[in-house]
Amino acid sequence: MEISSENQVNRGMEVFAVSTEEPTPCSSCGNWRIGKYRVPGISGVFCSVGCLETELFGQKHCRWCGRPMENPYTSIEARLCSENCSVSYWKHVKGDRSAALGSGKRFVGWLQENSPRAFAMLMGNRA
Repeated sequence: MEISSENQVNRGMEVFAVSTEEPTPCSSCGNWRIGKYRVPGISGVFCSVGCLETELFGQKHCRWCGRPMENPYTSIEARLCSENCSVSYWKHVKGDRSAALGSGKRFVGWLQENSPRAFAMLMGNRA
């Protein structure tokens, strides 16, 4: 099953909402907010889908699938772990922008692969 729009991802994120009485910093950007998300399988609390995706696909991770990478950063290609990831990244992030940072498309794919329980929650199965 696929989520087709950023709005669907944002609506589905309600299942990961955590409420605190006092502002706390986002684990990615450091902004202090009250409304945040905690997702099973991902360490930290985040203020937006964009911050979740930054955590999963930034720094030393593949920009498409999120796999850890140890090679030094020299270019975008140095942060894509396979030919399939490269093709998908250039087509959907840089090309049609359907998987641009914050859209949730890469996050949903990561959940499906790495956290089936959280993916089921996002899709509406609360089992």
